[in-house]
Amino acid sequence: MRIMATVLVCLSLAACVSSPTQRDPLKQKVSVSVSGPNMPVTRNTPLSWYSDVISINDTGNNQTSDKAMPSWAKGEIQQQMEARGFLFTDDATRYQVVSVLLLGEGEVSQSTQAMFRLFPSLQGTSKDYPKGTLLLGILDSNTSKGVWRSALQTFATPEASEQERRERLTAAIADTLKDLQPGR
Repeated sequence: MRIMATVLVCLSLAACVSSPTQRDPLKQKVSVSVSGPNMPVTRNTPLSWYSDVISINDTGNNQTSDKAMPSWAKGEIQQQMEARGFLFTDDATRYQVVSVLLLGEGEVSQSTQAMFRLFPSLQGTSKDYPKGTLLLGILDSNTSKGVWRSALQTFATPEASEQERRERLTAAIADTLKDLQPGR
């Protein structure tokens, strides 16, 4: 009995000394997707872009936005969607793709998420990295309603090299699109 008590005390002390595992903020992410029960967009339904990818810096520190990243992101989104079987055209279509890149969590970011009616909620904060959110949607231009929408939030690396940002954004786009399939 005495040995058992000693073992329990030692285990208790060991638990007190061990430090909690720190999670790498850049590996954390949360996503949410919403789709109607009958996806109206099939492999034969032409898609077009509602606009270029919109990039919003809402960190409050007056950083300039990278104009090249949104145009590159548009091409990457379209390429990944086409690889999933979606058809894009340059002409305006009934179903249009819209995308927004948000950096920060200010009022503009919150109102943009409210417009998409998607609220990914990455827990915690990081003094080194602001939260970044990728919003994607397919809207029906006849009804102005979304037929599919998705959001992914992660900690962003605005000071990273362009190559690192592209790699992270490519992975975020793939994660955001992972459950999107053309209707039948």
